[in-house]
Amino acid sequence: MSKIGQWFKRRFKELDLLDKYFPLLFSRWQAALWGGSVLAVAFGWHFITADWPYPVKVSACVAALFFAGYYVWRADHVRLLPQLSVGGVVVQETPTSPTGGRRAAFVQIELICKGDAPVEECRGHLLRVYKRFHGENEWTLTEMKERLDLQWSHKGCVPLTLYKSGGQNLNICSHGNEISIIMPAVSPLPLRWREVFDSTGSFRFDIEITAKDCAPVSASVSVSFDDCKWNQPQVEIL
Repeated sequence: MSKIGQWFKRRFKELDLLDKYFPLLFSRWQAALWGGSVLAVAFGWHFITADWPYPVKVSACVAALFFAGYYVWRADHVRLLPQLSVGGVVVQETPTSPTGGRRAAFVQIELICKGDAPVEECRGHLLRVYKRFHGENEWTLTEMKERLDLQWSHKGCVPLTLYKSGGQNLNICSHGNEISIIMPAVSPLPLRWREVFDSTGSFRFDIEITAKDCAPVSASVSVSFDDCKWNQPQVEIL
């Protein structure tokens, strides 16, 4: 068989989904002509009150067919684009020593892969930390104000691939049952962190998540261990 014949044979095999494509295209076309779009309203109104010339009717049908085909393609294309978003805040208590005597509560955020395509080379970054004492309204910027890499739960700071099935959280900070001070989950850990977190109050962590072929996603998380058990902080996505 010639190369041209083989090409046509491959192309013919790829037409096995036409029975699904044409009904979807037809339903979209009908929606564009008779649905709630501007084109449908104008076409329907003039169809009732008057009669357009034949070329205008053909042009309206061709335009509706174009938009129908575009939206059929777009729905599938968007589904396959990497899409990243921030879910809720999670507090995970875990042992930090082999005997289990030392424990820590990790404040984490859940990252969601919204589309069917995996989100590759995903990283978390701590941009800034703000502080606010009880009764104050304004946040004050601390000395933790340089970009640092955040650690994944169980994975360190390496870039990860996120999947639609989920199952991966990003650590923000931790608080232990023996060390009553908040520790940011960053690497490297600057020495100044003790001076920032050495007193009570609420802390706001400004975070950015980056990934391949995705726009950066930002989030701000408020954390306070004041008047709380060591493993039950007050947390909120602002």
